[in-house]
Amino acid sequence: MENKRFIPVLALCAVLLCPSCSVHEDRRDCPASLRFEVRNTKAFLPSRSVSFEVRSSGSGDRLGRDSQLLEVLGSDDYRMAVKKDLVDVGGITGGAHGKLSSTRYTYPVGSPSDTIYHFHVHGIDATGEEATVPVMLTKEFCRLNVLFKYDENEDFIYEIRVRGNTCGLDLMTGEPIEGAFSTIPYSPSKGAFTTVVPRQRDDSMIIEIWANGKNPSENGHLEDIELSKYLGYIPGFSWGMADLPDITVRIDYVRASFEIWIEDWQVGRIFNYII
Repeated sequence: MENKRFIPVLALCAVLLCPSCSVHEDRRDCPASLRFEVRNTKAFLPSRSVSFEVRSSGSGDRLGRDSQLLEVLGSDDYRMAVKKDLVDVGGITGGAHGKLSSTRYTYPVGSPSDTIYHFHVHGIDATGEEATVPVMLTKEFCRLNVLFKYDENEDFIYEIRVRGNTCGLDLMTGEPIEGAFSTIPYSPSKGAFTTVVPRQRDDSMIIEIWANGKNPSENGHLEDIELSKYLGYIPGFSWGMADLPDITVRIDYVRASFEIWIEDWQVGRIFNYII
């Protein structure tokens, strides 16, 4: 009998400890309800999980953190309750190789970039009952393809490495994070290499070309292609553009030149430069 009397007492205590948020009570201490309005997406993105957090615009204190499928995040069924305040919201989808520490999402040296899409908004007024967070995803990576033209009757001896000085992004601002980035691209076939690189903060990204001969004396660093430098010569391209395009570099050692193809979703252009 004692146990049966004890249970209602606990329930009553729980009710008393909860803030009153009925329409008949003072609602100043009640949380604000955030709804998320996804304003752009890609066909394959709704099934991706979005990791995001909410912070106070003034103090920077974290008010909430969650991870939801994009299609759930933007639905009428999802809401997040946070302390009333002016708030900043930032989130990413597509993380795999990187690590999120506080608001810094970074890649270890040797790892390619993830296929990250990101959003952030500042100063959302969540001091009332409800607030809407607009979600505008931006493409934070380039797929980089490097293709060599070579004599198929000869041995292919080249290997490449991609290096830069940007190793991730800040979740709340989208700003690239300074740090060493280095990755050896995957080679799906002879003479072809592919990798993913992150948004850059400067013109330091290069493609290193190495020889891997049959004899140790034939191995060694041949040259660097200053990729970011040459991208800067292409009208319309900027590491600061909202959605980064994919890039293909074709290297022709016979003609001592290479060409860069920028895919801007409408037209393609070829640019030739002497190595």
